[in-house]
Amino acid sequence: MSETTFTGHASRRVDERLRLSNEEVKQLLDQDKCVPLGGDGASNRVIHKLFYSEADSYWFVALQDERTGSVVTVLPIDFHRWRISGDALSIARARVCGDVRMVVPLPRYSDEMLVSFDWKLKFSVVVRNDLGKTRPIGLGSIWARFDDLSQALYDLSVRQTLNERLVKEIHDGEVLESLHVRLGKKRHMSIPLTTLS
Repeated sequence: MSETTFTGHASRRVDERLRLSNEEVKQLLDQDKCVPLGGDGASNRVIHKLFYSEADSYWFVALQDERTGSVVTVLPIDFHRWRISGDALSIARARVCGDVRMVVPLPRYSDEMLVSFDWKLKFSVVVRNDLGKTRPIGLGSIWARFDDLSQALYDLSVRQTLNERLVKEIHDGEVLESLHVRLGKKRHMSIPLTTLS
């Protein structure tokens, strides 16, 4: 594919909708820090590319002509007409922010004794409505003490807090698409929704 360029329309949409500049979006697309969602039209020449803007803490889709490299427009995911999976959102974010897997090595004082840590976990979900539109919802932070981060969702108080916050945020007709947890700015993972039940 040719190097990324922007139509006048696409350039205005980047200015209106993102905190990133055209040059920063160009770098994400040229460096393949995006997830191709598929083609548009009979020729499939216009490819929909999902990318994550760390500056906006949000996902966008660039519609890019595969032959010329020209971006036709840039849409926030809630404007995009296709259903986008939680896995695609996680992968797009990981390509910009780091590894999808959350690997947090913990120091050991001895082979038998593992140190416990206070973790500040930031939770978010993506929900989908009856029309197939998705939207992210921030659920805030929860402090908890664990020997291992993987224990977080098995803690009853964490699950109850998440469920209480979800009830307040989800509208009628919306269902959970995916759940995400973040520790700091770089560590992020998707969590199976079955862990909340």
